[in-house]
Amino acid sequence: RLINFLQNGKSIYIESVDLGLSHQGTEFLGALGLQYSGDGGEYQVDSISGENGNFLKDNHFDYAGGVDPHYSIDRMAPLPGTEVLFYSEEQVGRIFAFENDVYRAISSTLVFGAMKNSDSLNIKPYLISEYLNYLLDIQTITSLEENLSSLFTAAFPNPFSDQIKISYELINSSFGH
Repeated sequence: RLINFLQNGKSIYIESVDLGLSHQGTEFLGALGLQYSGDGGEYQVDSISGENGNFLKDNHFDYAGGVDPHYSIDRMAPLPGTEVLFYSEEQVGRIFAFENDVYRAISSTLVFGAMKNSDSLNIKPYLISEYLNYLLDIQTITSLEENLSSLFTAAFPNPFSDQIKISYELINSSFGH
């Protein structure tokens, strides 16, 4: 069903600590532009960094790994045409983007919900925003990270303790762009 969904022009994001292990030997991984390299087993991911040159370049985020439930993290390898979006600290690809003439897909062997926020950026809304821009082929002028940093330079007082006033103005109204 999922392959039919993709072949009908849909986009997808999928995450799982055992994405490869649970689909080893199936056509599903090939449809995502991935091949299974082995069960990570004892390998624990502490941090991930965006690959230089892709739409998540130069981003680095800590990962809240642990014994359970992150004890088993697949090792995946990209097929030709698949872009590595994030590498873990041991330089193993962990998040991949793949597209062909029909669909786009992002797959992750990390648990998205277990990513820690960085000092100045809430990682989950930021990544969702960037992923949606990619999956829906939305071209943005600035990223959410740039918007947030410009917003907080206009915050008063800065630094703040228990209260802050943030002023903003919408240039024009739109939905989804």
